[in-house]
Amino acid sequence: MTQQWIKLAGNWKEGFAYDLHTVSSKHVGHDQYGHDIFETQYTEMGKLINQLKYKYDKTVISAIIDLLQSANYSTIDVIVPTPPSKKRSSQPVFLIAEELGKRLNIPSYYDFFAKKEGNEPLKGMDITKRINASKSTIYIENSHNVSDKNILLIDDIYETGSTLKVVTDLLYYTAKVKNVYVLTATKTRS
Repeated sequence: MTQQWIKLAGNWKEGFAYDLHTVSSKHVGHDQYGHDIFETQYTEMGKLINQLKYKYDKTVISAIIDLLQSANYSTIDVIVPTPPSKKRSSQPVFLIAEELGKRLNIPSYYDFFAKKEGNEPLKGMDITKRINASKSTIYIENSHNVSDKNILLIDDIYETGSTLKVVTDLLYYTAKVKNVYVLTATKTRS
């Protein structure tokens, strides 16, 4: 199966997801605790992201970057990952940003943004509530000088784009960057 770059609309200059996250997902029942069980078919990138994010398999990072390298990064000055939604011992989006930066010889500032702890999970909220919740929790933590730079804002999975939109505003209006370009490894189907 071949990937399709998917255009992402938002407040950024240009944005793309490498591919969809899944090909299909079918509800097949419930486990002993009543939780839904799905039979899911992933795209190539979706399978890699799933391995990295939920099975903590760092050996797939190289394959993820091999796929992401097919884009044109000639105008990018700095790579900035979005702040992760959960605390993990190693953050998938940081690992992706760091490795892409190494391969392309572009600095990657994984410590640029942070999130306040103890907030309500965004999953299940409508887009307006997600954006408002993100505005009150995401902030610039490190004062790397990125003014007048072209930023590649990177995330692993695009669901609604709410975090990307809030972070893009911070980059434009607080950090005074020149342009924000968005790249996500995958995009959810809904």
